[in-house]
Amino acid sequence: MPVPFSPAERSPLLQVFGGLAPLVAVLIRTRPALAGRLVFAPPEAVHALAAFLHHGVPDTLSDAELAELVDTKHPRELLLKTFPDVPRSFYRALRASGGPACESAIYLRAACLAVSPLAEPFLGGDPLAASRLSHFETLLNADPLIQGMHHALPVDPSIVDAVSNVFRLLRAHNALPEDIDIATSAGPRAALRCVLRLIDGLKAPALPFALPSPYMQIGTVGELRRTGRAYKNCVRDRWHGPRFWLDAASGADAFILCNQPGFLARLNRVGGDHYTICEIAGPANASIAETVRRSFVDALRQAGAKIFNDDPARSLSRLLDRLGHVRSGAGAELDFGDDYLAA
Repeated sequence: MPVPFSPAERSPLLQVFGGLAPLVAVLIRTRPALAGRLVFAPPEAVHALAAFLHHGVPDTLSDAELAELVDTKHPRELLLKTFPDVPRSFYRALRASGGPACESAIYLRAACLAVSPLAEPFLGGDPLAASRLSHFETLLNADPLIQGMHHALPVDPSIVDAVSNVFRLLRAHNALPEDIDIATSAGPRAALRCVLRLIDGLKAPALPFALPSPYMQIGTVGELRRTGRAYKNCVRDRWHGPRFWLDAASGADAFILCNQPGFLARLNRVGGDHYTICEIAGPANASIAETVRRSFVDALRQAGAKIFNDDPARSLSRLLDRLGHVRSGAGAELDFGDDYLAA
């Protein structure tokens, strides 16, 4: 008595073909000799066959003709029939993928990358891994200079996006070179050093007044970072530093250094050529004497600087806080909530 053929979903060996398992079950039923061949197929053959079944099968082909084609043709031939332009190394690269067959879109994405300018590095690893696909697709849309340093970047599309954002800023400042030379053996730290060298070259806009001695404006991001390291303050760290560096380059902030007595001051531009002194501190954020601060402010004003006594934003906050809660004539406190913000 013949044993009925098990449904695809209950045949564990067919599950290596994922969503294609029902179709493969039909092919084996049509041509039983395929069973042994498919059971012992290596990963690259499984993926090549899956790519073919997803994208290379003509609509006019019958089940019997398809089964014969799969049985008589090498999976490499079926892959090249499906994607004629991919290099032969694409088939070998599929060996690294392992696992079950992928969904249809994965093979299309991999085939597109296999014929891209980044084909060689892409095929140097698992070409079907989602993270690798996203990484190289992001690289393809990145600045050409970033593509040239791809070997030094980890396989992580978020890193490529981050470098792209920084490079867009550098281009806006006309601070990108025509070429970036990073050794082929370089790693992520070398890539970071390269990015920081470019950032260090950004210049701070000159102040609209001449600073008297002994005060000096810090002129570049590199100089600001070195000062932050020497003063051991937050200008140097990875969390606060970047905002200070880029605000200095844009002119939103100006940093002034005094060597005797030693302190670093941050002036924030609040509009036009008007500034407030946001921070002023010595090494390791040591407080400075009030007389030193007063002398500094007086010197700036004598040089023509327009310095606010207090940050206008802080003054606005004080008004909103104090005048939003007032006392009635009977002495009871009235809270207007946010009504006073209405137009």
